[in-house]
Amino acid sequence: MQSGTDSKSFRYPSNKKCLGRLGPNTSTAKKVNYSESDLMGDRAVVCKQCTKVSSVTNLTETIRCHGCGKLISIGKNELAISSAANMQFDTDAKGFQDEANTPTKKNIRAALKWLTKDCRAGDSLVFYFSGHGSRQPDFNGDERDGFDETICPVDFRTEGMILDNEINETIVRPLKRGVTLHAIIDACRSGTVLDLAYCYSTTQEKWEDNSPPSGAPKGTSGGRAICFSACEDDQLAADTTAFSRKEMVGAMTYSFIRAIRDNRGITYRDLLTSMHKDIKEASQAGCLNLRRTFNRTILQDFFGQGLKLVQAESVAPAKKRAVVCKQCTKASSVTNLTETIRCHGCGKLISIGKNELAISSVANMQSGTDAKSFRYPFNKNCLGRLGPNTSTAKKVSYSESDSINNWKATPGKRALLCGVTYNKQKYKLRGTIHDVNSMRNLLLEKFNFPRSSVHILTEDEANPPTKKNIRAALQWLIKDCQAGDSLVFYFSGHGLRQPDFNGDERDGFDETICPVDFRTEGMILDNEINETIVRPLMHGVTLNAIIDACHSGTVLDLAYCYSTNGEKWEDNSPPSGAPKGTSGGRAICFSACEDDQLAADTTAFSRKEMVGAMTYTFIRAIRDNPGITYRNLLTSMHKDIKEASQAGCLNLRRIFNRTILQEPLLSSSEQFDVKTEFKL
Repeated sequence: MQSGTDSKSFRYPSNKKCLGRLGPNTSTAKKVNYSESDLMGDRAVVCKQCTKVSSVTNLTETIRCHGCGKLISIGKNELAISSAANMQFDTDAKGFQDEANTPTKKNIRAALKWLTKDCRAGDSLVFYFSGHGSRQPDFNGDERDGFDETICPVDFRTEGMILDNEINETIVRPLKRGVTLHAIIDACRSGTVLDLAYCYSTTQEKWEDNSPPSGAPKGTSGGRAICFSACEDDQLAADTTAFSRKEMVGAMTYSFIRAIRDNRGITYRDLLTSMHKDIKEASQAGCLNLRRTFNRTILQDFFGQGLKLVQAESVAPAKKRAVVCKQCTKASSVTNLTETIRCHGCGKLISIGKNELAISSVANMQSGTDAKSFRYPFNKNCLGRLGPNTSTAKKVSYSESDSINNWKATPGKRALLCGVTYNKQKYKLRGTIHDVNSMRNLLLEKFNFPRSSVHILTEDEANPPTKKNIRAALQWLIKDCQAGDSLVFYFSGHGLRQPDFNGDERDGFDETICPVDFRTEGMILDNEINETIVRPLMHGVTLNAIIDACHSGTVLDLAYCYSTNGEKWEDNSPPSGAPKGTSGGRAICFSACEDDQLAADTTAFSRKEMVGAMTYTFIRAIRDNPGITYRNLLTSMHKDIKEASQAGCLNLRRIFNRTILQEPLLSSSEQFDVKTEFKL
């Protein structure tokens, strides 16, 4: 992603004149001075098998379908939406020249508070947003489709997105009796971005319940909130010249304004109907390719939603489940209150009933200090480490010290061990402290690491694993490294992934690790980890990373992954050609699972204490087999986890398309003989 004033941004085009607003990932981008913008040309490729749309760039050669998982080779014969579209953030936009008016996250938050400040009966408030929108997994149980919707400020890549939870809390819940808010949101995935309780169905001509299954308070304080959204939660919005023939406009915004101007006294229903009609006609006339691409549906169905007072009676806490689509076998998260859901894989609408194949009671996802968090269980004793959403959580205070900057970078062997329990939060992990202590003992006893060169970040230590502390500690790990040095980075905690729009991921997703304060400070992406501890490695320096987290397969963005089936190294170099290698050294990573899999905590091995399945099998294989090779170490881990899964997790294996929960992965910055002895 190159900086420049002529940025074309990341929009899905319907054709050269119709461009979709797709929200990108919050990567570790360098902070942009908003007299400039970012350059990115993105496309979408359509899988011929399941018709699922997957994001690619003009440099992408292969990608794994986000729907069915089929490997797609990007070529001239592939059906793709090309040429992503001009979006200059502020250099020529009215009102953006003054930094005070720039739609940064900080400014939007402040402006939303101003909007509802001191409102009183009779006030009419309007919130309009035109820009990118995205969505991310919801683990609070307040979304019927399992996803939170977001809007993207101009600086979202460095400061993060604004979630529907925060928007609701800021401008919906404060509305007093007699106050009316109208929101008009022209962005992708914007259907329920205000988290309002009712959605209007144009086909049924009636209001449908959209109240949160968790029972979380989402209502007003007596007022009314009404929102017109550009599309449903799983759809894309569009920019187009189909209406004006000259200027690029938001399709939703243009049709909304035109309907009001042309029809004095128009009703809400007729306004919504008019917008549907206009966008459908524009799509049929000039966007037929896009309609075919999106499974013969128009790009966006305008979605009207309005709020009435939340019912007085309490809603029972929701128990999380997963329902499995009979068509593509993809598991989608639901609650005991969910009636219908759109499959997260193929998009099929599923009615939740007794005949559906479902995993009941997934991981006690109820809020509270004793909550077990949002983990997929093997069984009662085996809990998956699934990363949560970065919601608008209240900031938890963690001590941060400059002492990390005073750590001595001693030559020879050094290690950084991070164990995150998320102790003050509801998705607490129980095995990470034990994991860190076990790894430290292994390094000291088996590989003769000096005690003074092994540093630990846990919530029990003086330096907790905050984002700031982990970043500083990673810098220490590679500081002044020289030939012959052996470095170790170990992480045990939550992991997530999010869409990649830089074109450097073959599967279309960036992997992340979650610091203890990630819900307020953000995650650490694979791009940043690679840039910090992989690229600086000089000739003769070896880094071994052991990452026990979900979605951790390629979290170091290394160029090669070892296939245990083919017993060979496979290319994982970035399609974009971005530099991801070392400066002559070698980086090796053992990950708990592949990028699309979950890791697990379990008592299946120790019978007493909760441990990370990957960490335990890794350490046991080394201790029980002196001189073990890389290949045999990986094989042993696979064998132990598979046996544990077969012994007590057969139901889960059947649910997830007859694959075990996690398959440890070995990746490297260069190919090497895996029959060599494993050393640290």
